[in-house]
Amino acid sequence: MYLKLKEVIPFLENNNREDIIEILDTMESLLPLFFEEPFAVDKKLNEQQFLENILENYDNIQSNIKISGLIMVRNQEVKIKAAINSLKELVDELVVVDTGSTDNTISSIREIDTDKIKFYEYEWEENFSFMRNKIFSMTTGDWVIILDSDEVFTNKISYKVLKNLLGFVTVLTENRDVSLQIQAFYPNSSRFILPDRIIKKSNTVKFYGKVHEEPRSTTANPLKRIQSRISVVNAGASKEEVKRFNKESRYAKLTKEMIAEEPNNPRWVVLSKPDAFEDLGDKKYYENLLLQHIKVNKDKPLSKKNVNNTIYLKPLLDRYVLCLMNRSDSVVALKAIKLGKELFPNNINFIMYEYAVKKINIDIEMKCLLDNLLFDFDSLDQKKYVLESQKNDDFLKIIIVKMLISLGNYEKAAKIFNSISDPYALESLTKEKKYLNIEG
Repeated sequence: MYLKLKEVIPFLENNNREDIIEILDTMESLLPLFFEEPFAVDKKLNEQQFLENILENYDNIQSNIKISGLIMVRNQEVKIKAAINSLKELVDELVVVDTGSTDNTISSIREIDTDKIKFYEYEWEENFSFMRNKIFSMTTGDWVIILDSDEVFTNKISYKVLKNLLGFVTVLTENRDVSLQIQAFYPNSSRFILPDRIIKKSNTVKFYGKVHEEPRSTTANPLKRIQSRISVVNAGASKEEVKRFNKESRYAKLTKEMIAEEPNNPRWVVLSKPDAFEDLGDKKYYENLLLQHIKVNKDKPLSKKNVNNTIYLKPLLDRYVLCLMNRSDSVVALKAIKLGKELFPNNINFIMYEYAVKKINIDIEMKCLLDNLLFDFDSLDQKKYVLESQKNDDFLKIIIVKMLISLGNYEKAAKIFNSISDPYALESLTKEKKYLNIEG
C-alpha cells in the first residue's frame, strides 16, 4: 500500500510533495503494518483520491498538534536523567511525577536544564491504573508519550518527524481512540514486549489494571492498537531492578487480584506466572486456567476449530506449551506446538519448543542407552573379556565418553577419557578431546 501511495504523489495538486514522501517513508519504517488495517483506507477511493482526501485536513491538524511526555518515577536517581533527556526533545511539555523517592531522584530532575518539565509529587498507591489515570489527566497534549523512569528511547527520530507521523495518524484515525505500541527491549537482548505508550488523548481513554495497566476506550469502538517500530530499552526488566523493587511478589499479588476482578479477561492470565498459584496446592491450576481461555469448548480436544481467536491466543498457547514441557508431557506438548505452528507460522517460539522437546526425548533415549551400556560393561567377566575380545575396555569407554558428552556430562566424560590409555582408542576421541578442554 505504501508503494501505491508513493506512485500517485506526482499527480497530487499539492505543493508539499517532498513532505508527503518523507511522512510515508517514516510511516513505512515505523508503522509497517498500518495500511494492513481495514479502518485505515476507504475502499471506495483510489490511492490518489485517498491521499487528496487526507491532505485536505492534514495541514491544519499537523500544525496544531501538541505532544506531551509523561514519566512517573520513584527512587531512580541514576536512571532518571537519561530517561528525561531521551524524551524531552520529542515533546512540547514533559510531566514528571515523583511518587515518594527517598534518594536523590528529585534533585537529579531539578538539575536538568529545560523549561518543558512540569514537576509534581504524589503519594504512591499500589494500583498502577489509578496512578496512571491521575497523572495522565494532567497532560495537555493531543498525544501523550509515556516513558518509564528506567527507559530510554533508542530510535533516532526527530520532533518534526514524530509530529508529522502523529498528524497523519490523527487524520487516518478520526473519531477513534488510538494507541501506538512501542518495542520495549530487555537490556542487552533481542527480546521485547509491545506496551501501549503513545496515546491519542481523549476523554474516553482510561487505564485499567492494578498492574500492567492498559489504556481502553469507553466508546462502543475498542481502542485501536497500532504496532510501531519506535523502541526503548527497559532497564526495569533487569534482574537487579526486579529484585530492588520486589516486583515479582508485588506484581503476582496484583495480577491475581485482576484475575478475580476480570475472570473472563485472558490478559491477566497471560501476564501471570505459574508459581503465583502454588499456594492453591494444585500443580495444574495455571495450566487449566490457560486452557479455559484458549478453548472455545473445554470438553473438546484442543484443535484449530476449538480456540478463541483473541489477541491473547498466541501468548496463552505459548505458556500452555511451557507448562507441558515443565512437567515433561512431551506427547501433549508436541500436539500443542503443532497447533501453534499452524496458527502462527512466523513465530520462532513454537519452532524452538518443538526441537527442544525432541532434544529432551533424544536425551532420555540416550540416557537409557547409556544405562544399558553401563550395565553390559559391568556384566563383563573380568577374567575372560580381554582374551575373548583381544583388546581392553578402553574401546567401550569410547562410546561412553561420546554419550556423556551428548548428555552434557562433561566432568564425568573427562574422567573416563583420562582413564583411557590405548592410543588407538584415544585417536577415536580427537574431536571429543576439544570439547573436554584436555591438552596433549
